[in-house]
Amino acid sequence: MDLLIFMAVFATIILFGTFAIILMASAKSPDGWRHEVSISIWVIAPFLSVASAFLFFHVSRGNLITFFIWFFVSGFGITVGYHRLLTHQAFKCRRWVLATLIIMGETAIQGEPIFWAGKHLEHHSDTDGDTDPHSPHAYGTGFTNVARGLAHAHMGWMYHNSPPNPKLVGRMNSDSLLTWLNQRWWWFVVARFAITFLIGTAIAGPAVGLGSVIWCGVAAFMTLHLTFAVNSVCHMWGKQPYMNKGTGMSKNNLIIGLLALGEGMHNNHHAFPSSALQGLNNNFEKALDLSWWFIRVLIFLRLAWSPRIPTQDDILKRRAQSQLAMEKARVVI
Repeated sequence: MDLLIFMAVFATIILFGTFAIILMASAKSPDGWRHEVSISIWVIAPFLSVASAFLFFHVSRGNLITFFIWFFVSGFGITVGYHRLLTHQAFKCRRWVLATLIIMGETAIQGEPIFWAGKHLEHHSDTDGDTDPHSPHAYGTGFTNVARGLAHAHMGWMYHNSPPNPKLVGRMNSDSLLTWLNQRWWWFVVARFAITFLIGTAIAGPAVGLGSVIWCGVAAFMTLHLTFAVNSVCHMWGKQPYMNKGTGMSKNNLIIGLLALGEGMHNNHHAFPSSALQGLNNNFEKALDLSWWFIRVLIFLRLAWSPRIPTQDDILKRRAQSQLAMEKARVVI
């Protein structure tokens, strides 16, 4: 059994290592080979954490606690902090809460918050169009083109390191707190792993501390690839209740919805980008939107207020528009 696990992990490393090399070779960065290599390391390193976790560090209660703490801290930092608050201003909060949520997001190792928000706003400005930075439909139809598009949407687009449109991030660049955090985002990545190592070492020695760091990396792997899956999977597979300007080919994928803390209700999000709630269509979707419940806790504690949610009339109007668009599409076909 140990040999089979080793072979499976080794094959996974070779597979994704090859994938990263292919991406690096096919998607030339305007910043040159240094950027390509750094992104490739960033792509491969989380897989190495997963491999190391199962090869050298067993699944213990302490390691699972480490995993879930960092999965939720960094995960909500991305979904609530980077996405719904910073990018879409879906609710209001106290300044120190804003700073805390952004720092939580920075520990997810997804880069500068203003860059992240700017690229996401570019995605909304031309969803699945020619200037969408990460559409899986960029290369057309057919198995090869679809596979290439998925690879591009999931990770390959990061090799193109063009800065976001300055007009989209003007309000963020004029905020001194955000720019301070933006310039020092990597401090909190280092702090994430350093704190994890120190706590594990203090509890049971350096070997346990190292194991905690590895499982901290596994949590980073999950957070990264669930974020990537919203860009790739949720523009390919799922339901599309809204078909309006701005929705593109976005889909509601309930599996990604649960795993990505509510972000998988992606068609809803494209229909109502500034909504603090993305599970809009029924109570089941709402229950899966864990990021909304996190926001609700902040509101209950009076740390946040004024969540933006479309009215039932807004939702019904958008559905009627979508139905009309689908009927017109059938007539054209």
